[in-house]
Amino acid sequence: MTAQAPALEPARGAALPDVRELTPLLLGAGAVAFFLLGILGRSTIKEGEVLSLVWPAAGASVLLFGLSSTRRWWLVSVLVAVATVALNLVTGATGTQSGIFVVANLAQAMSAVLILRALAPSLQGVGGARPLDQLRDFWPVVAASTGGALVGATLGSLGRGVLLDSWSGADFAVWWGRNAVGCVVVVTTALLVLEAWPRWRSPSERALLATTARTRLPEVLLLAAASVALYLSAFELVSNTRPVAFPLLLPTVWVGLRFRALPAAVHSLLVCTAVVLFTLHGRGPFAGAGGWNRQVLVSQLFIGLAFSLGTLLAMGRAERLSLTGTISEARTASESQARLLSTIIEAMHDGVSLVDESGQVVLRNTAGAQLARHEIGATNHVSESGFTMATPDGRELAPEEYPWARAFAGVPLVEQDMVLVFDDGSPSRTLAMTAHLLPHRDDGQLDQALVIYHDVTTDRAQRTALESFAGVAAHDLSGPLGVIEGWTEMLQLDLDAQGSLTREQAAPKLERIRVTVNGMRQLVSDLLDSSTSRDQKLRTVVVDLDAEARAIAEQRVEMSTGEPPRIEVAPLPPVYADAGMVRQLLGNLVSNAVKYVAPGEVAHVSISAREVKGRIEVTVADEGIGIPASQRDRIFDAFERADTAAGYEGHGIGLSVCKTIVERHGGMIVARPPLGELGTRIVFTLPVVPPQLSATPETSI
Repeated sequence: MTAQAPALEPARGAALPDVRELTPLLLGAGAVAFFLLGILGRSTIKEGEVLSLVWPAAGASVLLFGLSSTRRWWLVSVLVAVATVALNLVTGATGTQSGIFVVANLAQAMSAVLILRALAPSLQGVGGARPLDQLRDFWPVVAASTGGALVGATLGSLGRGVLLDSWSGADFAVWWGRNAVGCVVVVTTALLVLEAWPRWRSPSERALLATTARTRLPEVLLLAAASVALYLSAFELVSNTRPVAFPLLLPTVWVGLRFRALPAAVHSLLVCTAVVLFTLHGRGPFAGAGGWNRQVLVSQLFIGLAFSLGTLLAMGRAERLSLTGTISEARTASESQARLLSTIIEAMHDGVSLVDESGQVVLRNTAGAQLARHEIGATNHVSESGFTMATPDGRELAPEEYPWARAFAGVPLVEQDMVLVFDDGSPSRTLAMTAHLLPHRDDGQLDQALVIYHDVTTDRAQRTALESFAGVAAHDLSGPLGVIEGWTEMLQLDLDAQGSLTREQAAPKLERIRVTVNGMRQLVSDLLDSSTSRDQKLRTVVVDLDAEARAIAEQRVEMSTGEPPRIEVAPLPPVYADAGMVRQLLGNLVSNAVKYVAPGEVAHVSISAREVKGRIEVTVADEGIGIPASQRDRIFDAFERADTAAGYEGHGIGLSVCKTIVERHGGMIVARPPLGELGTRIVFTLPVVPPQLSATPETSI
């Protein structure tokens, strides 16, 4: 069950009024209010008595001093003194009594303000700006009111005893208790009004107040009816029975638990006013307490208890609601942050795992599950991972060398390659792994290590291939350069020996150089093709594969210097691919098929295609020298040549370019045995045209 904001509780957050010091005009108005509250207090004096039943003016004087800077206390003192003398003269007091009351009132107010400023210097009403809405601030008000009233009662009692020879312990107790309660009630209520005033001035807050008041009106009416019924019963039906007064606190508890401090204070003022009126008319449990002094003390004890109880309960409830709201906001923010972090972690392409000290994987994101080949969302112990770890050179790691184990040992791991060797025999995977120990947990749970990893299998393979590629390229280029250097040295020697060379003498050597340069040019061209096929951005379009294949076949026939090759092209479907790369792919395969034939034989090539499992499978078959079965898997690696290709021109790059092109389109390429006795079949796949595309196929014709 969640707490709901009650009626008569406008939303917090409005700016508080800057009431830290009263202007002279407001001070004058405050003095008038002090005078009127004094008249109200004197109206509660029983005939034949000196001290009144209540004295709310005590709180008014404290507010006047509290809302004024000390440099203006002389002015406040004059105003309070004048108002006190006027009050006493109006009510028939003597000049001596007026003087005693002036000293007592001023001393009480100043003492109370000094105590309150010492205990709560930032509280609104004594020079600060913090509203009275917390329990920690109510107790200083009670302490200051009690202390100030003690000072005033002491001076007043001493003055009456010395100057009027009229003093008793009961009078002192009545003075102290009556003024302390009056000060607590008036000061607290005034500070609560100051806190609520800016919200009442806001149209939006007034509208909210009206709405919430209508919502809670039935409860307010029920509370009022219960209070009236209970107090009438206690003061009319069961008169002069003091124990009956305790059930009168029930409505106070009700309002304190259901409303904010100001409504609770207003309710307490109303019921306390009823207590005063009934007691003055000799009715109720307090009127039967004995003499007047006892009636005043018991009444003030009840009034102070009821007011403080209601205010404390309301403030405590407000603090609980505020704390509950803060906790709820913190929980919401925490859950939102957790969802955000979870979303970020799930969206990461890197794998993320949390492993505790026992070896239990407590968290693994989707990428991590896929890289480790585990079910998404499942966690397991590291001993059940289904793989072992090894270094890139093949050395199997001991469990204490695993990344998380090293993190727990205080040896963080940063971007180190680890090879996962899977128990089921599936291809191993190289991961670059980083592991760090998370801060120590104070909740008694096991410490955890954060492991971040990403797949570098392809990258490391490409790096190895590139290193091999560079080595072979350097070797293949150095050979022709040596040949060129040798023939040019021979030409130079001939020139040095003969002085000049005839055309017939120089031509053979120059021809050798020309042939070697052409071979180098072809090698460089092949290297550029390899780089382009690997790095060029794909520009996929609908490609007319049939037209491309027929155009390439015609070009090969036209380029032939001897008997032209026979190239048969079956009807081919369109594909969705990069048009330029498709031309290069078909061109390389057809060129190889035409080139690698036995001496004296005519090349016979056929190109066909079919759709298989949502892809176009293309076959380029020939009847040439073929590829040994043991070399069909390696023939697509850079600089790999079949043993049967010895004596034929080439550098072993063409088929590696074909493999790169096909794999960049998400396909596969393999070398299969011929259907007849001779030759090879190269089979590769390309994407089909998506149904939603209807663009005209792109061709080179």
